[in-house]
Amino acid sequence: MDVVVDRASCLSCISIIARLNQLAVNPEKLNREFPAGDMAPYEVIRAAGFLGLKAKSHQSEPSKLEGLPFPVVVVEPSGACAVLGGIRDGGALLQRVGQTSPIIVPVEELLAKDSDKISIFLFRKKGVLSSVERKFDISWFVPSILKYKKLLGQVLLASFFIQLFALITPLFFQVVVDKVLVHQGLTTLDVLALGFLVVCIFDVLLNGLRTYLFSHTSNRIDVVLGSRLFNHLLRLPIAYFQNR
Repeated sequence: MDVVVDRASCLSCISIIARLNQLAVNPEKLNREFPAGDMAPYEVIRAAGFLGLKAKSHQSEPSKLEGLPFPVVVVEPSGACAVLGGIRDGGALLQRVGQTSPIIVPVEELLAKDSDKISIFLFRKKGVLSSVERKFDISWFVPSILKYKKLLGQVLLASFFIQLFALITPLFFQVVVDKVLVHQGLTTLDVLALGFLVVCIFDVLLNGLRTYLFSHTSNRIDVVLGSRLFNHLLRLPIAYFQNR
């Protein structure tokens, strides 16, 4: 993105984005680090990194603005920067530096000079994946499941033996009918009954152990996912909730 932005308005907008992400901002230190003069895109990215943010220059068509992770910094045709909080009824919710409250302007007014696209900067806190970079799908659950893969493996192993024990019941009655009743083998019946009793005890114990492991592990996974979701909601900027 070959644009030159106004330094004062750009640093002010980056400071606003940093505060929305609960990052401390020292204006004097920021001004000393980036002296007077217009800023190129790489300097904007460096200024964001100075405050603990990751930035990315981007050009978007007006029709695709609604899919952006607001708030973002938009570069107006004059070179001044403003914070874009969202899109409402075809207009851009804009907070310009020096104004006490945001205003709504037509999206077309934000088009860069001699271009049909709008120059913007995307920001996110370092170490946090944005919703644009990471979609909400099954991969969101995989790390939590892999964390308890040993316990889940034990649950599967217990389930495997329980299914094996379930096959013993029909085999037991088959032996009783074919061997015991035909040959009147009462001694064989005593041995089979004792073996069947032991199998039943092991079956009950394995069922209880499997139920406990599965319930305990699923509760731990639920707590981890709930905590991650709650932390994610707390990190969202206020503008996200205002727009929705």
